[in-house]
Order: sequence, then structure tokens, then C-alpha cells
Amino acid sequence: MRFNQHTIVNENQVNLVIKAFNDELEVTSFSLLEEGLSTSNYHVKTSNNESYLLRIYPLNSPNYESELNNYKYASSVARVPELYFFDNSQEVLDNPFIIMEYIDGVTLKKYLASNENLPSEIVYDIAFNLGSLHQKKYQEMALLGHNLAPVKSLVPVAQLHSHYLKSTAGAHLDSDVVKRLVNFIDNHKSFLMSLEDNYSFSHGDFTFTNIMIDLNNKAWFIDFEYSLSAPIFYDIGKFFRKIDLLESLGGKRVVEIFKEGYQKSSNLDLPSDWFELSIFLDITSMLQIINNENAYKPWIEAVNRDINKILDRLESNLRST
Repeated sequence: MRFNQHTIVNENQVNLVIKAFNDELEVTSFSLLEEGLSTSNYHVKTSNNESYLLRIYPLNSPNYESELNNYKYASSVARVPELYFFDNSQEVLDNPFIIMEYIDGVTLKKYLASNENLPSEIVYDIAFNLGSLHQKKYQEMALLGHNLAPVKSLVPVAQLHSHYLKSTAGAHLDSDVVKRLVNFIDNHKSFLMSLEDNYSFSHGDFTFTNIMIDLNNKAWFIDFEYSLSAPIFYDIGKFFRKIDLLESLGGKRVVEIFKEGYQKSSNLDLPSDWFELSIFLDITSMLQIINNENAYKPWIEAVNRDINKILDRLESNLRST
């Protein structure tokens, strides 16, 4: 399910876009990539035997400005596609668009679906790049503006779970899930406060669909529309949302391998409960997804199911420490 309908373009429009970037190029083929929730992304092949990604933003979307800033920073510290050209003049297309490097590979989501194992070097590489991305530090959770300066403070992290439980998201949860989550929060106050540590530049939507694996098994991060300053656990928790799948394909050491790669590049000693803090904070991201009256029913069902799984693992892990 998408937030916006795809922006459909024809061959003439794609040619005009490419000409605006380089008037010596001709489009030989283009195809719509189905993944993504808001932007429309096309794989474009040209007469110089090169491939490009054409990324088209919805009309009146403010996200392109922040994504340009976010990519600029990310490209200086992590492995991300190169941005070649940007246009919001409406002379070529009504919509703002970017032409960027096309990564020959698949999303991590597709990689996991089509392979029987997850090599340790991929996990390490993802963690290493994320640790590099997290080197820019902040004092609070906030939206970022020009030069990545905080422009709007967000709900304090330690209050996020309660905030969403009191909002529309809470009404979508099964009563037993609400009770179980509230009990966990009440019984782990100091654990909750630990979420306030280590704010950094964060990808913001660090899911399997926003991690590309190229033909050499190298990880690339894409789609920086929703970057913000947040605890380091914010991105890590989203990555480990499907921990059962990661462990089934990558082995029981997948968490430890991730830790090694992350600490190597971030120069940060993760706390002993970093994994538990991460998956607990990810509950707030799940609640945010369903925090509207018309939330997609399968998403509501998935969030209820996944919160129970997270609480099962948290209670087991914290009991054994």
C-alpha cells in the first residue's frame, strides 16, 4: 500500500528529463520500480549504456528539499547513491525530480526472500555504514532543516510510547496488547529513560526496502526523505524488526556481528542492553504507522502481532540478564 499514487510518465517526458540533465543522451528504455511508499522511481537506460534512477516526488511535497540535504551529508560518511541532477522548476515536469546513480542490485527485502542464507559480511557492512551515518550527534529528537540544524523538537523519547497509546494508535491495538505494553513500561522506568542517550543523525526509515545489496554484496542506503535526529536505537530497531528472519538466514550471531560492525565505525561502545532498547523503541515507529483513523487493517493486525513478539523477546532477554 502506497501513501501516494505513482506519477506516471511517458517516453517523451522521460527524454525531456534526461535531456535537461545531459542533452547528448537518448533514452533507450525505462521502467517503473514498484517499491516505495511516496515517490515514483524509474530505472532509465540511455544511449551511453548507462543506467540512472529517476526519482519523482509527489506534487507539493516538501520532502525533496530535506532529502537533498540528507543525501549530501550521508554521501560524505556512508555508501549511498550519487546525486547527479535536481529540478523543481516545473519546466520539464510538474513534479520535482532527481536523477541519481542507479544501483545494480536488489533491496535487502528481495535479497532475503530469494536467498537461503545471509552472509555475515553483509550484516557487518550494513552495521558499519550505519555506524558511520550516526557519527553526527544531537541533543534531542527533532526534525532537521537547512544544514541539518534542528528546526522542530519532537515528543521526548521516553514519552513516545505513552503518547501513541493515548492517541489513535492506541485505539487500534487489542486491549490485551495495550495492557501488556503499559505493564512493561510501568515495570521498566529506568530502562525507558535509557532511550534518551546518544542522539544522532538518523536515516528515519531504516527498513529492508531502503537497503540495497549490489552484485558484490555491498550495502547501499537509499531514500532519505524522513531523516531526523533521534536516538541511535531508532534506526537499529527498525533493522531488527524482523529479527526472527535475520537469525534464520544469518544465524544466532547476527546481533553480535551487527554490534561489531557498528562499533567499529561509530567509535561508540554500545550499552549491554542496546539490542533490547532498539527493539523496544521500534514499537513507537509501529504505532506511528497506525496513528490515524483510516489505518490500513493489515498494518494494524501486523502491529498487534509484532508488539507481542517484541515483548516476548524483551521479557525473555531482560529476565536472563
